[in-house]
Amino acid sequence: MSIITSPKGSLTCNFIVENGVIYYTVARHGRTIIVKSILGLELARDRFINLTVIDEKTTSRRESFKRTFGASSLTEEHAYTETIFTLKESSVLTREMQIVFRMYEDGIAFRYRLKCQRNFEILNIISECTQFNFDANYKCWGCDIDGTNKGAGTIQKCKFKHTPFTIEMGSDIFVTIHESDDVGSCAGFMSPLQKNMLPDQAVAGFNMNSVCVKELPLDSPWRVIIIAKGLAGLLKSSLIEELNPPALDEDTDWIRTGLSMSTIYNTDCIYNDFQYQINTDSVFRYIDFAADNNIPFVTIDAGWNNFNKDTINPGVPLAGLNMQEVSYHAIEKGIGIFIFLDDYILKNYDFEGMIALIKYWNCAGIKHGYCRSVGQGAPKHLDTIASICAQNDLLYVGYKTVSPWGLNRTHPNVIGFQFCNFQLEGKRSKYATPKMLTALPFTNCLAGPIDRGYGLFDTENVGKRKNSFRNCRCTIASQFGQMISINSSFMTLLDTPNSYNAKPNLLQFIKDFPNPAWDETVFVDGKIGEYVVIARRKGKDWFVGAINNEKERTINVNLDFLQNDDYDVEMYIDGDLAHYKKNPGDCVTKFKSVTWGSIVNIKMKPGGGFALVVKPN
Repeated sequence: MSIITSPKGSLTCNFIVENGVIYYTVARHGRTIIVKSILGLELARDRFINLTVIDEKTTSRRESFKRTFGASSLTEEHAYTETIFTLKESSVLTREMQIVFRMYEDGIAFRYRLKCQRNFEILNIISECTQFNFDANYKCWGCDIDGTNKGAGTIQKCKFKHTPFTIEMGSDIFVTIHESDDVGSCAGFMSPLQKNMLPDQAVAGFNMNSVCVKELPLDSPWRVIIIAKGLAGLLKSSLIEELNPPALDEDTDWIRTGLSMSTIYNTDCIYNDFQYQINTDSVFRYIDFAADNNIPFVTIDAGWNNFNKDTINPGVPLAGLNMQEVSYHAIEKGIGIFIFLDDYILKNYDFEGMIALIKYWNCAGIKHGYCRSVGQGAPKHLDTIASICAQNDLLYVGYKTVSPWGLNRTHPNVIGFQFCNFQLEGKRSKYATPKMLTALPFTNCLAGPIDRGYGLFDTENVGKRKNSFRNCRCTIASQFGQMISINSSFMTLLDTPNSYNAKPNLLQFIKDFPNPAWDETVFVDGKIGEYVVIARRKGKDWFVGAINNEKERTINVNLDFLQNDDYDVEMYIDGDLAHYKKNPGDCVTKFKSVTWGSIVNIKMKPGGGFALVVKPN
């Protein structure tokens, strides 16, 4: 048995080989986190058997990590120890494999490494034997392959199969399992182990299932286990991003993030005899409104080219949409245009020609739809598209893709994924309940920044819209709170300029909302499944957001993260009659003066929340 530790000794991993089978365990400050669990790969024709350790090398390293955008603008220094175990079969084949471990203070990561060698020319991995076993059937939260949150479960009886998922080990330790640097493999998914499959001492566990057919040499994705004290530690971890390769191009000055209007959710809406469509007049209205209200983007969403599989040229817009005029108007107003591209177009038509056309229209980026349909090659395909976009100074947002894996470190132009339950989504999509929303910052968001729909002001008539299939499942105050507490760098606004202008007191929050490349993020309070309060700083201003479950509650928000200055607070809170089902549109504004350490008492209604804009006076 070999014992490896993190630089300061917070985490310890035991690497064990017994009867040719590899196991590992993980402990934090002496408390067992992962009990005895199997490591290994299952090949199409056989598996590695009778393995023995022939070499073990440990090095200590320190790396700096700085996000282009996201939770913090600070440069962070992270130390880790890396241990490479080289194992060899004692059978006739005598093949070798390596397992690389990295030990951080807030988690561990390991990957399989296979080099070119004799008796091993063809690689066909049909599954991993990787296990994550625990000493109790803990409560956990997770999502499906497209980010649909599945709510709470237990390890043995969970409804979700795809990572990231988060496990609560008592009141002070949270564990999140995911993957990183996933290019060249396929998105891993988990299956609960049967009782008779568990090693000794394990009560409940998961097996990682991942298929990879690839030529040698191979570095598998990192299997990442974040181990944090409290939700604050989980929110602070950058491990999943950090394990990805750094960006090759250091020029990121052209990259922008922020809110976007969208054409799709308001199709056929009529206000004062004007009917919104995907046409030039409607897009002009979105552009003008965005320019007047500090909104950097407008997305011309699905349906702009009347696309179907028999289309000869998918780059031809609808008859009423003049993209050249739209382009000139957007440039004049300083607004970036996003274009939706179905993955079928990118795979079956002239992709380079489409990119050239989008560049000709001076667009800011693309929203890439349905990449997960590629199957096993989806991560590599997504990485390729993002890379080509970066070469053309185009931003990238994914829609219905595989789960992100922190690749925004490698490709900073990747500013978001719709990896969540999106409001007003299709007929068969599952909406996120208020309880589920409180889990998003500690599950889906740990994989990377997500794009979710916010700012639905006309909550009464949403079910009457052509492309809106569900009523709102949260209050307006909750939507504002989500914009702050959910890790997002590209956010879709769901309503029309008319609906926003009809409520100028609420529109002010959107006007004040900054570019979400935050300088600092602080976990304030909360419990998954009940409520969450998160504060983010931009310059000297603070934005505090909260999400509540289905139970009405009053909380005391401690503003001890502020400086010793006097501040003015604009509060967006649930009205007395607010309710996520019965009256989601009841949102009121209040003003208050505070200083460091002030306690703000706020009532949140069922499915509600709040947002605070805190500025020095």
